[in-house]
Amino acid sequence: MPPPSAIEWNKPASPMQELSPMQLFECFIDAEVIDMIVEYTNRYALQGNLDIEVSSREIKSDTHNDMVTKAMSRDRFSQIMKVLHFCDNTDLDKSDRYAKLRPLFSLLNTKFLEFAPLEHR
Repeated sequence: MPPPSAIEWNKPASPMQELSPMQLFECFIDAEVIDMIVEYTNRYALQGNLDIEVSSREIKSDTHNDMVTKAMSRDRFSQIMKVLHFCDNTDLDKSDRYAKLRPLFSLLNTKFLEFAPLEHR
Protein backbone atom coordinates (compact mmCIF):
# COMPACT_ATOMS: atom_id res chain seq x y z
CA MET A 1 0.00 0.00 0.00
CA PRO A 2 1.43 3.43 -0.89
CA PRO A 3 2.13 5.97 1.86
CA PRO A 4 -0.75 8.41 2.55
CA SER A 5 1.14 11.25 0.87
CA ALA A 6 1.13 9.30 -2.43
CA ILE A 7 -2.66 8.89 -2.50
CA GLU A 8 -4.47 11.46 -4.61
CA TRP A 9 -7.42 12.42 -2.38
CA ASN A 10 -8.32 15.45 -4.47
CA LYS A 11 -9.52 13.29 -7.35
CA PRO A 12 -12.80 11.63 -6.41
CA ALA A 13 -14.38 8.96 -8.59
CA SER A 14 -15.46 10.50 -11.88
CA PRO A 15 -19.23 10.63 -11.15
CA MET A 16 -18.47 12.75 -8.07
CA GLN A 17 -16.41 15.24 -10.09
CA GLU A 18 -19.54 16.33 -11.92
CA LEU A 19 -21.39 17.36 -8.75
CA SER A 20 -21.94 20.93 -7.63
CA PRO A 21 -21.01 21.82 -4.03
CA MET A 22 -24.69 21.61 -3.02
CA GLN A 23 -25.13 18.21 -4.70
CA LEU A 24 -22.02 16.94 -2.94
CA PHE A 25 -23.35 18.23 0.40
CA GLU A 26 -26.62 16.40 -0.30
CA CYS A 27 -24.74 13.12 -0.80
CA PHE A 28 -24.03 13.19 2.92
CA ILE A 29 -26.83 15.30 4.40
CA ASP A 30 -29.60 13.46 2.60
CA ALA A 31 -33.23 12.61 3.44
CA GLU A 32 -32.14 9.89 5.87
CA VAL A 33 -30.04 12.34 7.93
CA ILE A 34 -32.73 15.04 7.78
CA ASP A 35 -35.42 12.53 8.86
CA MET A 36 -33.28 11.45 11.82
CA ILE A 37 -32.83 15.07 12.91
CA VAL A 38 -36.58 15.72 12.55
CA GLU A 39 -37.44 12.62 14.59
CA TYR A 40 -35.11 13.43 17.49
CA THR A 41 -35.93 17.14 17.44
CA ASN A 42 -39.67 16.51 17.61
CA ARG A 43 -39.20 13.87 20.33
CA TYR A 44 -37.13 16.33 22.40
CA ALA A 45 -39.73 19.08 21.96
CA LEU A 46 -42.49 16.69 23.05
CA GLN A 47 -40.50 15.57 26.11
CA GLY A 48 -40.06 19.22 27.09
CA ASN A 49 -43.78 19.96 26.59
CA LEU A 50 -42.88 22.49 23.92
CA ASP A 51 -45.54 23.31 21.36
CA ILE A 52 -43.38 22.94 18.27
CA GLU A 53 -43.26 20.34 15.52
CA VAL A 54 -40.48 20.56 12.98
CA SER A 55 -40.73 19.29 9.40
CA SER A 56 -37.99 17.98 7.15
CA ARG A 57 -38.61 20.97 4.88
CA GLU A 58 -37.73 23.33 7.74
CA ILE A 59 -34.57 21.43 8.66
CA LYS A 60 -33.46 21.43 5.02
CA SER A 61 -34.00 25.16 4.92
CA ASP A 62 -31.43 25.60 7.70
CA THR A 63 -28.70 24.85 5.16
CA HIS A 64 -29.22 28.50 4.14
CA ASN A 65 -29.94 29.91 0.80
CA ASP A 66 -31.64 33.18 -0.07
CA MET A 67 -34.97 31.59 -0.99
CA VAL A 68 -35.14 29.95 2.41
CA THR A 69 -34.52 33.11 4.37
CA LYS A 70 -37.58 34.51 2.66
CA ALA A 71 -39.60 31.39 3.49
CA MET A 72 -38.94 31.14 7.26
CA SER A 73 -39.24 33.81 9.90
CA ARG A 74 -36.45 34.59 12.33
CA ASP A 75 -38.69 33.58 15.25
CA ARG A 76 -39.43 30.17 13.69
CA PHE A 77 -35.72 29.63 13.09
CA SER A 78 -35.04 30.47 16.76
CA GLN A 79 -37.75 28.04 17.89
CA ILE A 80 -36.23 25.24 15.85
CA MET A 81 -32.71 25.97 17.10
CA LYS A 82 -33.93 25.70 20.72
CA VAL A 83 -35.10 22.11 20.20
CA LEU A 84 -32.74 20.85 17.49
CA HIS A 85 -31.60 17.38 18.56
CA PHE A 86 -29.57 14.48 17.19
CA CYS A 87 -30.37 11.75 19.74
CA ASP A 88 -32.99 10.29 22.04
CA ASN A 89 -32.22 11.67 25.51
CA THR A 90 -34.03 8.76 27.16
CA ASP A 91 -31.47 6.32 25.75
CA LEU A 92 -28.07 7.95 26.32
CA ASP A 93 -24.86 6.07 27.09
CA LYS A 94 -23.54 7.98 30.11
CA SER A 95 -19.99 6.77 29.44
CA ASP A 96 -19.95 8.28 25.92
CA ARG A 97 -18.86 11.93 25.91
CA TYR A 98 -20.41 12.33 22.48
CA ALA A 99 -23.63 10.40 23.14
CA LYS A 100 -25.77 13.35 22.09
CA LEU A 101 -24.09 13.39 18.67
CA ARG A 102 -23.34 9.66 18.30
CA PRO A 103 -26.40 8.85 16.11
CA LEU A 104 -25.46 11.66 13.73
CA PHE A 105 -21.78 10.63 13.70
CA SER A 106 -22.71 7.01 12.98
CA LEU A 107 -25.01 7.92 10.13
CA LEU A 108 -22.51 10.35 8.60
CA ASN A 109 -19.69 7.80 8.86
CA THR A 110 -21.82 5.37 6.86
CA LYS A 111 -22.41 8.08 4.24
CA PHE A 112 -18.71 9.00 4.13
CA LEU A 113 -17.73 5.37 3.52
CA GLU A 114 -20.33 5.11 0.78
CA PHE A 115 -18.82 8.03 -1.14
CA ALA A 116 -15.15 7.75 -0.11
CA PRO A 117 -12.53 7.48 -2.87
CA LEU A 118 -11.23 4.11 -1.66
CA GLU A 119 -9.07 1.61 -3.50
CA HIS A 120 -10.87 -1.05 -5.51
CA ARG A 121 -10.16 -4.53 -4.20
